[in-house]
Amino acid sequence: MIKNMLDFKDREKIEALKEKVPSAYSLEALKKAFLDVIERNTANLGKCAVLFSGGIDSTIVAYAVTSRVKNTLLYCCGLPKASSFARAEQAAKRLGLKLKKIEINKEKLPELVKKTIEAIGTQDKLQVQIALPEFITMQAIKEDSFKVVFCGQGADELFAGYNEFRFVLKEKGFAGVQELIWKKLFEMYERNLKRDLAIANYFGLELRAPFLDEEFILQALAFPPEEKIHSESDLIRKHALRKLAEALGIPKKLCYEKKKAIQYDTGLAKEVERILKGRN
Repeated sequence: MIKNMLDFKDREKIEALKEKVPSAYSLEALKKAFLDVIERNTANLGKCAVLFSGGIDSTIVAYAVTSRVKNTLLYCCGLPKASSFARAEQAAKRLGLKLKKIEINKEKLPELVKKTIEAIGTQDKLQVQIALPEFITMQAIKEDSFKVVFCGQGADELFAGYNEFRFVLKEKGFAGVQELIWKKLFEMYERNLKRDLAIANYFGLELRAPFLDEEFILQALAFPPEEKIHSESDLIRKHALRKLAEALGIPKKLCYEKKKAIQYDTGLAKEVERILKGRN
């Protein structure tokens, strides 16, 4: 399991959260919970890496972690000229953080896809599309002798980040959004964490996900869905998290970047699909 993370394999523990959610919500309480988990996760760390896209989730984590661990290096990957590089470079530059870019050679992709499938234990197209950039990035992190890597996993589930939340809001209103948030939390291990942990374990890395600390989760769940998504046409969503970013001192322009899925941002989605078709 990820250090300080709620055990998402245990459905009863997720269900038990419902009784613990605070009756009131506040940005200050959310900020305190976040800074507390960052302090615990960075205690005695001499150096660490961060999976970085330049999006709001990884930006908040990178900004907070770097403030406590000076020897922190951000990592992103993609095909040459991928939009992921421009986004990550711009964000890292604005924050004054160190970024390492991993350019992927197309000729090496079939072998990398094969190793990714070995690591995660499935050929499911979407899982491989998401896993491949993570695999490539964590491989570089391992080669650079880091042992601990931070990620922004959990933000989309807690703060209504997925595009799916727009459609649910249109069909079922804010009650439907809240229902979907819980559904996403129950599904998170099988959909995301299982894959991410498998890749980290493959390289002998310790993955840390600050947004998945129980106290932070509870403070995030205290926010009503109206504070997370504003309308069915809301293309940025996660508004409570973006307010947290502003409260932490992150430049406003970075706080309101639109989300783009990693498999598309890196340019790898079509390549993975092509390779998987060739394998079958």
